Amino acid sequence: MTGMVYLDVALGLIFTVLIFSLLASAVQEVLAGLFSWRSRALRAGVARLVGEKFGTIWKSPLIDSLRGPGFGFPAPAADSPGKRDPSYIDPKIFASALLDGLGLAGKSPAAIVEEMHRLERNGTASDIHRRLAAVLAGIEAGAAGAEAAIAQWFDAAMERVTGWYVRRAKFVLFFIGLALVGFTNTNLFAIGEQLLADEGLRARLVAEAEAVAEFDTLDEVRARMGLGATEQLGPEDLVAWSAAVKGEIAARRAALEATGVPTGWARCNAAGEPQEGGPFHCGFVDWREGIVSVLSWLAMAALVTLGAQFWFDLLKQFVAVRSAGVRALKPGSEKA
Repeated sequence: MTGMVYLDVALGLIFTVLIFSLLASAVQEVLAGLFSWRSRALRAGVARLVGEKFGTIWKSPLIDSLRGPGFGFPAPAADSPGKRDPSYIDPKIFASALLDGLGLAGKSPAAIVEEMHRLERNGTASDIHRRLAAVLAGIEAGAAGAEAAIAQWFDAAMERVTGWYVRRAKFVLFFIGLALVGFTNTNLFAIGEQLLADEGLRARLVAEAEAVAEFDTLDEVRARMGLGATEQLGPEDLVAWSAAVKGEIAARRAALEATGVPTGWARCNAAGEPQEGGPFHCGFVDWREGIVSVLSWLAMAALVTLGAQFWFDLLKQFVAVRSAGVRALKPGSEKA
């Protein structure tokens, strides 16, 4: 086989993984919206940062102004009935809320540090007082300098929260991907074998991949599939978007089957014999096939955790390489 055949096989596999990555991330967005994962991660991060003063800071008017209408499971904000905790806080707003909550608004860094030391001497200093003294130590600017230093400190702390959230998201994404490929019985190994053997299937998947590669950004691909971002969606919007995701999963599965990609479960009769339109799903032919299929599902789920952006970028690179190769193979083209 020529190198172009193997390139087309790789392109078809990348395209397949990209589709499942997009669907898995869409399902994850639905779950993140319903269960307020981002706002809960932010709330936990702020609580660790300010310690026992969390209640005072979190209920401040500045933070409360960032809350939206409450929905999701369970109740989004127990201390603010009917409201939803924010999923993002501007560092400057946090700095102002913190200083207001501690009664330090308008004071210079030196004055704040002196106040923190006084509380320490009196034995009434809390963890946030000690942290604040450390953050502002040595800063000579005025009140604006204090807010800027606190904002920078908060921003660095939220980067750690983001890292924790991303790790958790990848963990969840693995199981979502595993559920999707198991539900559709998508065997990446079988697809690779089929692509090697079937020139027509390769051509169809390559055409699909090239069409996707025409988009400049992944957001455009999501929009084309009806899988836009869920940020700032209300309850009715989120329910409608969830239905759209469910419909897109069914549509993508049907589209893959239409191209000839080996996905889905065969139907069987009551005796377990393959039958078109049978009432039952057929199981694996034997335990060896079952092991290979499960290993393929696990591999596919692991690939999905790399993220749709990774596979979209890789797809565009492979399409560019293939296009260059096709031009080089055309009669009359210059040969290197």
